[in-house]
Amino acid sequence: MAERLWKVLGAKRQSLVSGTKYRYPARAWTRHLDPSKMVLCERGYHYCEGPQVLEWLREGLLCEVERCAEHKPLRGDTKAVSCRLRIVRTFVLDARVLRLFACDCAERALRRERKAGREPDAASWECVRIARLYAVGKATKEELDAAYYAAYDAYAAHATYATAAAVSAAYATAADAAVSAAYAAGANAKERRWQYGRLLELVGADTKGDNDA
Repeated sequence: MAERLWKVLGAKRQSLVSGTKYRYPARAWTRHLDPSKMVLCERGYHYCEGPQVLEWLREGLLCEVERCAEHKPLRGDTKAVSCRLRIVRTFVLDARVLRLFACDCAERALRRERKAGREPDAASWECVRIARLYAVGKATKEELDAAYYAAYDAYAAHATYATAAAVSAAYATAADAAVSAAYAAGANAKERRWQYGRLLELVGADTKGDNDA
């Protein structure tokens, strides 16, 4: 089965990383670009294939897109570029979703450590717990910061990928927390596939139900 294709955009469907502030049309094709002029990372309409989207998480919209089928895209390790794209459906990617995603990734890593007989320190567990409460408005920024520093001290004393993921879950911005916790929790293909599936569950995109673009 072909990978679903994604692009993360701002709340008004504007580009977040190109600096152009280009606003993608709703449910319509972008202007066609001459395929010979496409340059990966520089020119063209960029998108992600499946789990690649984990590298580009930001607050805004997670947009499922369709690429031009007439011309071959250019592909890189973390993204691809096409001569045109069309938004098929959109899902909200807000601070709550991103923080909860970070916590899920970190907690999964901590549980793997426990299963392997290496019990993580209490500060790492507590950091994830507080970060999860913060995501739903039940902990303060001061509590989040305190949990972060306690977990960081534990990480400095005994660094593991799991403790790094726990610290990351309490990063100041939810987007940084999501990207960093996911990477620290496991960059192998199997784990990234789980993370990708979990992200889609959290935004309600695990099925192909349609949302307004």
